[in-house]
Amino acid sequence: MQHKQHKRIFTYVASVATVAIAAALIAVGAPAASAAPRVINVTGIITGFTPKTINVTAGEQVSICLTSSDTNHDLTISTVNNFQVVAPTGPAVCKTLTAPAKAGTHKFICSIPGHESAGMVGSLVVAPAGAAVPAAPQVKQVPASGAQTGGRATAGLTHVSRLMLGGGVLIVAILSALLGWRVARKDPATRHTSGS
Repeated sequence: MQHKQHKRIFTYVASVATVAIAAALIAVGAPAASAAPRVINVTGIITGFTPKTINVTAGEQVSICLTSSDTNHDLTISTVNNFQVVAPTGPAVCKTLTAPAKAGTHKFICSIPGHESAGMVGSLVVAPAGAAVPAAPQVKQVPASGAQTGGRATAGLTHVSRLMLGGGVLIVAILSALLGWRVARKDPATRHTSGS
């Protein structure tokens, strides 16, 4: 009788531990599984930015990817934490921007001398939190050839979360199998049946 009670206690404790480990692994994986920042592609040429208006909601994180096709450019928003993404001619360069918490309009420019006066000016329009942001054709996934600087990488974020969750599931499965094997090994009725 005492043997069965010890076995039940062991099984209960092991089961609770397995569930706790699984919950912890899922909780650790959850932040990585959150949505990646919305990507906004901007093209800069000496006569201006395309698009000239970037629409975001208050507090939203976006990844601004700047491509320069004619010469080096930057996109600078001095009123938003001195945000700046610098792109030499070639592939897009991306940087994560957290929009201000307050709705409003902020001017962005190319700060290279002469570029602002040549037309490289635009507006970051911050809508109140929860407001619908106008759909824009420039919202796409991070280009595979683009570089990520000054912010977190968005392209590999989903792969990390899948790896973490997959690893968590694998660990839970191994622990469950070991628990079942240990309980079956200690159970005289199971040992007797498998031996006959």
